[in-house]
Amino acid sequence: MWFADGVMHPSPVRVGLFAPPDTPAPILGRLHKAVAIFAQPEVRANREKQGITASAESCAEFAAFVHRESKKHEKVIAEHGIKLSD
Repeated sequence: MWFADGVMHPSPVRVGLFAPPDTPAPILGRLHKAVAIFAQPEVRANREKQGITASAESCAEFAAFVHRESKKHEKVIAEHGIKLSD
């Protein structure tokens, strides 16, 4: 959440798992399958009551999202010496 002119605005937050670049694909698949529980209807319904929307993006989709967001925030990333790996 953030406030402007005394008005509260919702601010989306994304959460994802990261692994070292050389993590074997079968391990990534197991991790992805383990967190897919959040996309199950009963779990999703419970989370939505709390204002949380879960998605089950593929590893490639999440990597593309991180890349797009990194491009949007290049200046801050460079100023603070943040390092991202592919």
